[in-house]
Amino acid sequence: MRVTRALATSARTRVAGVALSLVLGSSACRPIADGRCTNRNHSVLFDAAGDHDGDGLDDAFEDAAARVYLPFLATHPEDACALSGVVFRARPHPDDAALVHIIYSRLYALDCGLNGHVGDNEAFGVTVDPRLPPPAGLVALVAVAHDNTPCERTTTCGTCAGMPTCDLVDGQPVLYASRDKHASVVDIGSACALGSCFDSCALPAQPATLPLVNVGEPDAPLVRDLSVQGFIRAELGWSEPALMQVDPWGAAIFGDAGSIAGDLDDPTLLPPACTCEP
Repeated sequence: MRVTRALATSARTRVAGVALSLVLGSSACRPIADGRCTNRNHSVLFDAAGDHDGDGLDDAFEDAAARVYLPFLATHPEDACALSGVVFRARPHPDDAALVHIIYSRLYALDCGLNGHVGDNEAFGVTVDPRLPPPAGLVALVAVAHDNTPCERTTTCGTCAGMPTCDLVDGQPVLYASRDKHASVVDIGSACALGSCFDSCALPAQPATLPLVNVGEPDAPLVRDLSVQGFIRAELGWSEPALMQVDPWGAAIFGDAGSIAGDLDDPTLLPPACTCEP
């Protein structure tokens, strides 16, 4: 699918300025003769005083990058239980510190599909090249649907060598969330269809606009209670007692779903390092 519909980009452009203004120094990485990238002599510098989770990245940069390079969140237009928010972990990519690895876990109040339950966590990971303006800097995307169930599926897309091309809206990679079950997929053809555990995906007119919360690192968390430092609050529509006072780095599962901490430390959600400029 190639969608050419234009999006409102003014907000994204404003955040991009914040993100890119924090990149203090890097040299370009360009393809060599055989099409591979060379990683020599490019590193991104950050203000250590703003790094409160000890990962080497300025927290303001993490927040800006997570917002501006977020995929197009394609919530099904007929989803009956879409109330949700997103927590994320951003850090230097383990395979190339000039890149940023972000894991997002989208937290829903309910799964209201077949065998529905209280709480639902659906995770995906991206590789970001902050030297490239959004959305081009989102160079790789991986999503895991129905984690730890017989219906589990992993889908990937991006501009790295050998990766399938993402579905795009105005150049922005699309991440689909299936109707009511919220399975996160990038491949609507093979991973979100009647033959794939009855998941149904569709492209809405606009992406979901959700709260995003940086939860930091496991050894230096920025958040310990999403009802105090996040979006799981009664005044925002959240009503299930089992989801209140959730610690995203805690051992407890999210309602009757899965582990948020497990999402944020899942090696499956590490896309490849890809540094080629277009």
